[in-house]
Amino acid sequence: HEDIKKAADQFESLKKAIVVLEQLKYDPKLNSFDNHTLQVASQQIGTRVASQPRLYLPAVSAMRHILVGKIAVANINAVEKAIQKLLPAESMMPQSSSAADIGLSQGYFKNLSRLNR
Repeated sequence: HEDIKKAADQFESLKKAIVVLEQLKYDPKLNSFDNHTLQVASQQIGTRVASQPRLYLPAVSAMRHILVGKIAVANINAVEKAIQKLLPAESMMPQSSSAADIGLSQGYFKNLSRLNR
């Protein structure tokens, strides 16, 4: 028996920050846990400022405004936009769907039975 531990997601704090930012749009109050989550995300965004200041500097500034209590939708949107650029694109996983069949399987088995006679 072997336990395989899932690798830590380096983008977990950014994903949590998106959730906090979305909640702030409806209830503009930060508790200490949310504040900590946003501070960690701010540090991650800040690491990208040196390489791409045009993209991430406005987000860092907007995050500072949010952290001091100046919660505005424009600030939230600026930070969310930057976080979305940092997050990797999710790969599409195959999904089963019976809608695409459109009788194909029935025709296949009908032709197969004709060949086997």
